[in-house]
Amino acid sequence: MDDTNRHLSEKEIIDITKAAMNKTFGDFGMTEYDKRNKGGLGGFVEEHVFKYKANSDDHPDFIDAGLELKVTPIKQNQDGTYSSKERLVLNMINYCDEYDKTFRTSSFYRKNKRLLIWFYLYISGKHPKDFE
Repeated sequence: MDDTNRHLSEKEIIDITKAAMNKTFGDFGMTEYDKRNKGGLGGFVEEHVFKYKANSDDHPDFIDAGLELKVTPIKQNQDGTYSSKERLVLNMINYCDEYDKTFRTSSFYRKNKRLLIWFYLYISGKHPKDFE
């Protein structure tokens, strides 16, 4: 697997995203899941939907389009509303390198200037392959 798909156009990224709507992780080939890996479903989307190797570099996931992909769960509350299931980490900040940067020159801004957030519905007791 190479990084070619990190250079997709914005249109290609949105087309893939639209085609993935209302599908489960199982529809993309998930059979097993290690729940100890917090970024596991995001890495799965990177590798099985967008077909590039998951990474942790300080560039946006889609370099040419300048888009950072985030995959995060939501849950349905007892009253029927939806809320975030857990915090969404946007960036790990190295305070030794960032102290002299402005907001616009920071690694946080460079990586998160434009976000593509995929939400999936977490349902307690369901296997992640069945999350939509």
